[in-house]
Amino acid sequence: MHTSSVSSHSGLRSVRVALLAFALVAAAPASAETTLEEILANYYEALGGKDAWAKIDNVRQTGSMSMMGMEAPFTVVLAEPNKTKVEFEIQGMKGTQAFDGESGWQIMPFMGSTEPEEMPDEMVKMMSASAGVAGPLFDYEAKGHEVELVGTADVEGTEAYQLHITLSNGFEMDWFLDAEYFVPIQSKMTMEVQGQSFETTTTLSDYKEVGGVMMAHSTTQSTPMGAQTMTVTKTEVNVDLEDDFFAMPAKTDGEEGGN
Repeated sequence: MHTSSVSSHSGLRSVRVALLAFALVAAAPASAETTLEEILANYYEALGGKDAWAKIDNVRQTGSMSMMGMEAPFTVVLAEPNKTKVEFEIQGMKGTQAFDGESGWQIMPFMGSTEPEEMPDEMVKMMSASAGVAGPLFDYEAKGHEVELVGTADVEGTEAYQLHITLSNGFEMDWFLDAEYFVPIQSKMTMEVQGQSFETTTTLSDYKEVGGVMMAHSTTQSTPMGAQTMTVTKTEVNVDLEDDFFAMPAKTDGEEGGN
C-alpha cells in the first residue's frame, strides 16, 4: 500500500488551519473494463463498508501538526450531517475553524482577531469538501454531488484512479484512489485567496481501523508557501458533543455570533 504522507477521507482532508499544496498529476484514460461503479464499490469495501460508516455519527481525532519548523497540537471533529470543527494551538494562541453544514466561522488570533467571525466564502467551500464523517463519495448522488472517472494517474510511483468531484455547492476537486487497495492517497483542489488562485494537494497515509472503518492517520498538505503534516495520535468515534458544538459563539463584546 502507498504509505507516503485530503477535507481523508477520515478526516483530515483540509485544514482547515493553514494551507494546502501544489502538485500536478498527469492523467491517462481509464481502462474500458473499469467503471466508476466498480471503483466506488471497491472504495466502500476498502474503508469498511457503507453499513459500518452509517453507524458512526461523529469522529474526533487529536494529534500534532508540523509546519514551518513548529509543532502545534490539534483536534478535528467531523460529524453528520456535513459538519467539521478544527481547534489548534500555535505559540500559546488558540485558533478555531468550523463549518456547521451551511456556513463557516473562525477565531484566528494569528491574523489579529480574537473574536469569532464569518469565514471567507472560498474557505467555507473548502471546509465543506471535508465535512461530515464519510466524505463526499459515500451516497454522493443523494448529497447532490457529481463524480466522474477521469482516468488513471501516477501518484508518487503508485498507480491511482483519478475521480473528479463536483460538490453540490459548485466546489470542485480531484481524488486519487490507490488502484490496488482503493483507499484515497491524494486529493487536489484549486483555492482562491485574496484574488490569487493556487492549486493545493493533500496526501494521505497510515490507514488504521477504528470503529470498524479505515481512517488515515497522517495527512500532508502543501502550497507554494510551504507544507504541513498532521499526525493523528488518537481517534474516537461517537463521542458526546453539545448541541451547539459547531455553532458560532457570541462575541465577548456582547454581539451575538451567528451562521
